[in-house]
Amino acid sequence: MTISTYIDDFMVLSPDKAITASMVKLLGRELRVKDLGDLSLFLGIEIQLNTDSIRISYKAKIQDICEDLGLGVCRGAKSPIADDRLINRDFENPCNKEAAAKYRLAIRSLLYITIITRPDIQYTVNRLA
Repeated sequence: MTISTYIDDFMVLSPDKAITASMVKLLGRELRVKDLGDLSLFLGIEIQLNTDSIRISYKAKIQDICEDLGLGVCRGAKSPIADDRLINRDFENPCNKEAAAKYRLAIRSLLYITIITRPDIQYTVNRLA
């Protein structure tokens, strides 16, 4: 059995539903507990449970980041970064503070996502950071 918690969000996992229900009932003696049923979302992470695997993703979070940055209609790429020339540092004409803050926010959000669910884009995001 595994119990994960973050502030007031709990996730109880067990291979046996009866054990899970028993633990939720036990927790309910001390805390206000609401059983939300089978796990599908925890702390913004989308979770798909299959008979032989677990799939996690941050698809909704990534879409939110893209929309916030005005990238909602961008096309995808097979490789997250083609070459180092995509990172153009123009020290003579730095970007304004607002654009720099927006860039840092995007990188910070993407770094978090690479740690949780997307190690495949970690190299690229670290290069952009």
